[in-house]
Amino acid sequence: MRRYVKEEAPKRAGERWESVRIAAWERSLPLLDRRIATVSSSDIIAWRDGRLRQVKPGTVAREMNLMRSVFETARREWKWIKQNPMSDVRWPQQPKGRARRVSPTEEADLIAAFGLDKGLSAETATQRTGLAFLLALETAMRSGELLSLTWPNVHLSEQYVHLPKTKNGDARGERSATRRAIAKCTSTTAELRPSGGSQKSWTSSSWPESSDIGTSSL
Repeated sequence: MRRYVKEEAPKRAGERWESVRIAAWERSLPLLDRRIATVSSSDIIAWRDGRLRQVKPGTVAREMNLMRSVFETARREWKWIKQNPMSDVRWPQQPKGRARRVSPTEEADLIAAFGLDKGLSAETATQRTGLAFLLALETAMRSGELLSLTWPNVHLSEQYVHLPKTKNGDARGERSATRRAIAKCTSTTAELRPSGGSQKSWTSSSWPESSDIGTSSL
């Protein structure tokens, strides 16, 4: 696992989570006192069932994905084992994900809670968090994609951003943005422009209505 963290995790988008998870395993995983070649599917099943009594199925599934990747790297790249012991292990059944948009009432409440009801501003951490959340509503971008945006990939005048690397490691091309999204992006990043410049003032009354922009910015 330490070799995986050093050599393989840096190649993956979830490097930080994998490193943290493996560090936690070093303190608690019962299989660590075993030689890797002796670990069987029965051992994995016993660990899975015990883990399911502690955390939700989704968490166990993510941990199993990581564990499978470690074993598969040991099999394919390092030739330490001939078979992945997780190949015959079932993943826990997970509930269907929720799929709904934030309602206009909820959005208004959030705008007020984030201190943005009197205009878009990025003066405080709370306001910047709120702007990032509202920008995510407009663009359907993930939090990691928002946080990794750099100026060369932000094209405000053309109203799109480029995502060179996403959760699965691939580029998602261009993401078009509504006028509301551009307003939020400008307010969020104005203070961070390399060349400085004044921050433009935006008010909620200047936003186009939902009927003008549609229900999705994609």
